Amino acid sequence: MAAFDIPKREEYSIRNRPGGVLILTTLVVKHLIMDRLAQYFRATKAEMKHVKWPSQRQGMMYTLLVIAVSAVVMIFVAAADFVFTSGVDFIVNSF
Repeated sequence: MAAFDIPKREEYSIRNRPGGVLILTTLVVKHLIMDRLAQYFRATKAEMKHVKWPSQRQGMMYTLLVIAVSAVVMIFVAAADFVFTSGVDFIVNSF
């Protein structure tokens, strides 16, 4: 076939093109992934309608509770760090 000849239909099929099957496979896989992703978002949207959301007061109380518990844990971790650091410094400087 010369450079300027129009290829016959069977010569130009996707199977005869280099990488054609790979392109077709990639398109099918992308299509399947997009279908699953769209289905996931539809299911998520439907599930979110069943959620019983807390009131504004409950949300504020839960937020303050999380902040308070985090502060207590922070103080405990800081105290434990201070005790262990002091103990290691004492042991290192004693010998």
